[in-house]
Amino acid sequence: MRIALCQFDVRFKNIEYNLKKIREHVCTAKKQQADLIAFPESCLAGYCFSSHEEAMVHAMEDSHEALCQLQQLAHNQKIIIAAGYIEKDGTAIYNTAALFGLSDNICKYRKTHTLLLGLDRFIEPGNLGFPVFDTRFGKIGLNICYDQRFPESARMTMLNGAQLILTISNIPRPALSVHTILTRARAFENKVFYGFINRTGIEKDFEFVGNSTLVDPYGEALIQCSENREELVIAEIDLDLALTKKTVFKPQEHEVDLLGDRRPDLYHLS
Repeated sequence: MRIALCQFDVRFKNIEYNLKKIREHVCTAKKQQADLIAFPESCLAGYCFSSHEEAMVHAMEDSHEALCQLQQLAHNQKIIIAAGYIEKDGTAIYNTAALFGLSDNICKYRKTHTLLLGLDRFIEPGNLGFPVFDTRFGKIGLNICYDQRFPESARMTMLNGAQLILTISNIPRPALSVHTILTRARAFENKVFYGFINRTGIEKDFEFVGNSTLVDPYGEALIQCSENREELVIAEIDLDLALTKKTVFKPQEHEVDLLGDRRPDLYHLS
């Protein structure tokens, strides 16, 4: 499987421009034989909203033209697109990540962990759990930004079968070092491929710092973007490497079983 990570400077509340950039990068990735391309959190409308009402104007139901365009683009180019947007469901809005191009339906995940920052101040916490989606390459799960701070997010996604976890993000400068550490940790502790896809540019008072990275199940970075440039990087991976959770160094003397050695019977409050 060839996977592309794309970071760019998302223009606040300019869906038409952001769609144009996405189309350009999808076409570039496809020319390089990419099977999947991942974009940042809320990359259709931006993140630094000041009110629920302001965010609601740019929220999208499944039938929204922009989402239909992404579905059509993915099908036409025969590529899977991972991207974030503000989802509208009745009077509620969610910070949502989705895979386009897998079926006629949008394969979505709603951000579980929210914080007092930008768009997240006005959304409902996610209520879909940690779904995993079947592809012809393997099983893919989605997390969003702040979810990475909670190891349960990646762990539940892995336990649901994910071989690749894509965490789409909007990380500003003060938090980058944390996520640099966590990206490797989440891959290593779950023995999965783990993609961290961040954006660049300045939106209101926040400077976003790129460094999008793909890490293998052993915690090693395979590809990484720069801090402040619009960039697309591609790596070839074999998702089957994430299927084996047990490592036998010497039979009966040195074995590590990531799933078998867990103690879920003790994982509760006393």
